[in-house]
Amino acid sequence: MSKATYRRGKTYARRAGRLIRLAARPELDRTLDGYERALIEELRALITARELECLHAYYVAGLGLADVGARLEINPSTVSRNIRRGERKLDHLIRLAGRISPIRPAQTA
Repeated sequence: MSKATYRRGKTYARRAGRLIRLAARPELDRTLDGYERALIEELRALITARELECLHAYYVAGLGLADVGARLEINPSTVSRNIRRGERKLDHLIRLAGRISPIRPAQTA
């Protein structure tokens, strides 16, 4: 098995991997605060099961596209398409989270 060379870089892969891991494991919800739980629930509502499988194998397991395709028994181009769609939805959620984050910098007087 080859390790994935992330198209968007390692920083994005770490951030995406954490969100994807949480979305794939509902039993971890009890460890999240209300804000994080709401974001993860929204991600689960936005993303399809196949997109989540592909994203999980790529970002969390670190598999390359061909390896993900072999594991899921689908064509690597289909894997790529599912990852791209899932990334768009994930990016939308990350942008939304940044706009509504409960943590705001302290305002100066």
